[in-house]
Amino acid sequence: MAAYKWNCFRNDAKALRSMQLIFKLVQYSCSFLLIGRGWQFFFKDIPFRTILWNEGLLKHIVESFGVSWQSYVTSEKLDFFINLSSQIIGVFFFVLGMLILHEGLLKKIKNALVLASSLLGLVFLLQFMSKFFYIGMLIEHALQWWIPLLLYFLVAKERFGKKLIFSTKIAISLTFVGHALFAVGFHPVPGPFVDMLINVFSVDQDSAIDILVLAGSVDIACAIFLFLPPLDKYALRFMIFWGLATAGARVLAHVNWDDFWYTSHQWAAESLYRLGHGLIPLCVYLMITHVNLTKKQS
Repeated sequence: MAAYKWNCFRNDAKALRSMQLIFKLVQYSCSFLLIGRGWQFFFKDIPFRTILWNEGLLKHIVESFGVSWQSYVTSEKLDFFINLSSQIIGVFFFVLGMLILHEGLLKKIKNALVLASSLLGLVFLLQFMSKFFYIGMLIEHALQWWIPLLLYFLVAKERFGKKLIFSTKIAISLTFVGHALFAVGFHPVPGPFVDMLINVFSVDQDSAIDILVLAGSVDIACAIFLFLPPLDKYALRFMIFWGLATAGARVLAHVNWDDFWYTSHQWAAESLYRLGHGLIPLCVYLMITHVNLTKKQS
């Protein structure tokens, strides 16, 4: 990491090694996120139809051009445009996810990270709208939206000061609370959550729901403890474990080894873009335990 001066911490070899590791973790978290989402967007639609098929929003506009609403929503050209747009964004994400691993290019293409975060924000907003405006659906994606911006700020500013740590903690806490709202039953418990626990732990449905309620309660507690030193260190340890465990569980629970290529195509991407849910808490943990910040590093 000779290209980066890392002027945000005390000047000693241990802190420098820790910061280099932190940067690598953020870099790979962003790469995994973009490649996983790119793969998903290329093979599955981005929910553009949530807006483009919104009759209450667009019917009068469409019909003002002399086109009936029925002809519009059944248009092959519109369907082709939606599919092509999803694939173009998917290719952009996949290619960017590969390129940011090349340190010689990272500074030159850092602005593309802002674009990627903006596109992710649009996708997550559309998902929020398509899922009955459940607040948990919106905030659970906070960390994925933030990861490209976090890498951008690290590359542009060459620092990981207190303000950036605090912003990252907010994104982590929102993500864990968002998941918890589904797990504890504040929103309807997703069937895949229950199925995943049944497949991994070989428990019955009632036991799986009890585990979800417990895990969701711990998620909420950790999201609060994250802002209460020294409890933040213990919260981050749990979040590191749970974030990586839930990412890996997608493959463990759903990939069928007898039909590996088909099932892994469906679930590997979901595991990949969720790895940051454990890796970014690890970055924050390393910052507050291995890199001592001074009052000037804000």
